[in-house]
Amino acid sequence: MLPMLPKTHTWLLCSNHRGITRGITRSYCEKMAPNKAEPSAGETIDEDPPPMPPPPFPSRDWIGPADKKSNLRRVILAQPQNETDVERDYRVSRTATNDWNHQFWSKQNEIFIKAKEEFVQARLGEKQKETEDSSDNDVIGSGVKQVLSAEDMAEFYQQFLKDNQHSFHDYNKQWYRKNFSLLWPAVKANVSMFMKKNKR
Repeated sequence: MLPMLPKTHTWLLCSNHRGITRGITRSYCEKMAPNKAEPSAGETIDEDPPPMPPPPFPSRDWIGPADKKSNLRRVILAQPQNETDVERDYRVSRTATNDWNHQFWSKQNEIFIKAKEEFVQARLGEKQKETEDSSDNDVIGSGVKQVLSAEDMAEFYQQFLKDNQHSFHDYNKQWYRKNFSLLWPAVKANVSMFMKKNKR
């Protein structure tokens, strides 16, 4: 089971997991921010400090805050200065896969938000017209904010999934294909790291 990452706006420093799928399957992460003491009575809680950016050549993986568009945590992979060619190729391939995933969900979330807003506005307009045409219009108070019910939103979610079924199906195929293609580069990269470690 993957570990649950804390909700945070700061970067997380992760130790490299030395399995074949290093950093893909599991990482141990520690939040790079000082622990705050509990405020005493009368004290105010300061805002979180600005996030500490990763170094140019990080020796360990860095996991960033959730992206506002894709809702995915951006990852900067470890890039040691003595990185070999096979290790670099593996890192570049993983980064390309992560970027592709980020771009897909950024676009998909944009489509979702736009479709949801259009649905809500259209459905609220229908409800408003029904209210105005109702014989009980004088009983219903004016200025009451109308909201859609869970049943209304369930209709939207069902229709959205149906309309985007092909897109999600194509995404799943490409996602599995891209991750499967990382297995052999991961094997070569881990062998390279193992050999470097034994030469020390």
